[in-house]
Amino acid sequence: MQFETPSTEMLDRLLFAGTKAARLGGAMLESWRSRFTVTEKSRANLVTEADFASQKLIHEVLLAEFPEHNFLGEEDLVTKPTASPYQWVVDPLDGTSNYVHGFPYYAVSIGLEFDGELI
Repeated sequence: MQFETPSTEMLDRLLFAGTKAARLGGAMLESWRSRFTVTEKSRANLVTEADFASQKLIHEVLLAEFPEHNFLGEEDLVTKPTASPYQWVVDPLDGTSNYVHGFPYYAVSIGLEFDGELI
């Protein structure tokens, strides 16, 4: 399906929302720093309660601004597909192993697709 290219104003709104969600997700991770439990998704693939808390908050922030958008989260959170050409792609804690071991090398990663292409 062909969609009209997003306007500069829309791109500004998207960037603002994505940045806000990333900052709030990062603040959520900081608040969990000393009180999380760790489980294994698979061998050498860790997940913490902080991953889920950060993702939930990011999801809420993005969909409050853009309720019609699709959302794909690393921690098994996928919204029911809509007709929207937009899909947020989120890793709420990129660098979980570093986070778990107390190394300050981790991030919130948020990407956005428009009609199947990264923007």
